[in-house]
Amino acid sequence: MNAIRTILVIIFAYYILKFVVRLFLPSIFKFFMGKAQENFQGKMYNHQSTQQTNKREGEVTIEKKLKAEKTPKEKSKGNSDYIDFEEIK
Repeated sequence: MNAIRTILVIIFAYYILKFVVRLFLPSIFKFFMGKAQENFQGKMYNHQSTQQTNKREGEVTIEKKLKAEKTPKEKSKGNSDYIDFEEIK
């Protein structure tokens, strides 16, 4: 008799949990998506405002990154030759 009661309690708890998740999960999802959207909009606004304040209209600038010192692996890449193999039928 205790086994049947335990199985019924587990099934009942499963359906209650399923109901609660369906009830609250969409609102929790909307909350986190709203926060993410605000975060992305804030980053986009900050990025656009910094670009607009630094340059006058019509001014052209060329930005180059400084070349970092190559690692030994990158140095060895330039020393090899490319061989194009053709498939023989």
